Amino acid sequence: MFKSVFSRMLVTYLLIIAFILMLESIVLAQLYRNDYYNLHRQEIVKKAEDVSEMYTYMLEKNQYVSGIMGILQTNYFYDILEIMEGSESLVWIVGRYGDYEVVVENGIIRRTLTEEEQDKYLKQVLDGGILADENIFQSKFSNPILTVGVPIYGFRVLDDGSREIIGAVFLHTRLNFIQTATYRLYRQMGISIIIAVSIGIMLVILTSSRISAPLKEMSKLTRAIAKGNFDKRVDVDSNDELGALGEDFNHMADELMRQEQLRSGFVANVSHELRSPLTSIHGFAQGILDGTIKPEDKDKYLQIIVDETGRLSKLIRELLDLSQYESGKFPLNIKSFDINELCRRVLIRYIDMIEEKGINLEVQFKQEFSYVLADADRIEQVLINLLDNAIKFTPSEGTIKLWTHNAKGNVIVGITDTGCGIPAEDLDYIFERFYKVDKSHTDKMGTGLGLSIVKMILDQHGENITVNSSVGKGTSFTFTLRSDGKKNDKS
Repeated sequence: MFKSVFSRMLVTYLLIIAFILMLESIVLAQLYRNDYYNLHRQEIVKKAEDVSEMYTYMLEKNQYVSGIMGILQTNYFYDILEIMEGSESLVWIVGRYGDYEVVVENGIIRRTLTEEEQDKYLKQVLDGGILADENIFQSKFSNPILTVGVPIYGFRVLDDGSREIIGAVFLHTRLNFIQTATYRLYRQMGISIIIAVSIGIMLVILTSSRISAPLKEMSKLTRAIAKGNFDKRVDVDSNDELGALGEDFNHMADELMRQEQLRSGFVANVSHELRSPLTSIHGFAQGILDGTIKPEDKDKYLQIIVDETGRLSKLIRELLDLSQYESGKFPLNIKSFDINELCRRVLIRYIDMIEEKGINLEVQFKQEFSYVLADADRIEQVLINLLDNAIKFTPSEGTIKLWTHNAKGNVIVGITDTGCGIPAEDLDYIFERFYKVDKSHTDKMGTGLGLSIVKMILDQHGENITVNSSVGKGTSFTFTLRSDGKKNDKS
């Protein structure tokens, strides 16, 4: 039941809603009960005080009457009973009759108080206090009762200036009025909870469906992509986190499709690059063996075989290097060396090719020495790959410029050519594996691995490389290397 996101969210939200509403209802009901109880208790206390004041008044007006018990024998007592009409309270008048405390209940002598009740409750009132408590005098009542007791003052003033207390008034009220009031409140709250939970269920279902539907769609599309169907995309119709997730999913699908296209293109290119030289090698070797090639032409075709073998070796070497860089099994041998001297050595290797093609070469080193901290062999491979590309795509009478200069703890190295340039839409992808800008190439011998290797080497060094290019005007590659400041300062 709880295996889906939708069901878990639905149950979780409903439990939260129910818990909050129940907790709120309990708290509000308790507050309401307390407030209602306190208000009712104040009303009962006020009525008890009114009865007490009425007794005091009658004693002052009828001084010939002997105390409380005397009042009870007159018609004045019925005036007291009128005060209590509609209060649903039982009235006790407690006073002395001879040597005993007696209880007069609504004008009739009912019972006396026990010694424990006199000590616990009556004494508190006769000492001038006000009693208001639940479920006292339990021996007299079987139902829950709220009891209020106030003193009755006589008209005589004592030596200490206080008035004489001659008795007590107790009013007893059943607590079922609170139960009735809270029952109405609970019923209203119950109806409110049912309405709120019903609305909450509808809102939760809508919200959960809105959240789970895109996730289900992504799950379905993920299985389709896993089977090689890269054309499916998620419909994004919101600007929230789910919308962002959908856009990221579509971007991932785009990248996977592009990588698949690159992989297919790479396989095709590598197959072609392997097949072409192998076909040439096999054909020319077979021609030499069976005598089809004349003896005087044998050296020329043997040279072709050697060149084609070199092409195969280069391709295999690049593939192995790429694999090692990606696996992280190519540790760097960081040391200090002069990048200017390394650039000169690389140029010497390509000087014949540059002159043969008729390309102009410019070298500009702003400092005589530029020492860097890097792996010299790997940086040499970076220079070779960049310079090889520059020569490949620069036409006769074009210009290649190699330059370095120191700046803010780094040495900046740049190779610029005036070749055919790279289209703007391809600039973001030229460092990716297997990518090949076919429409710009004049030489179909490349496999699109050279710049990928360059980027991986510099990434492994923690350095940056940037490219600027305009179609028909040329391309400029610039990368940084960490400067060996101590040696450069000495230089």
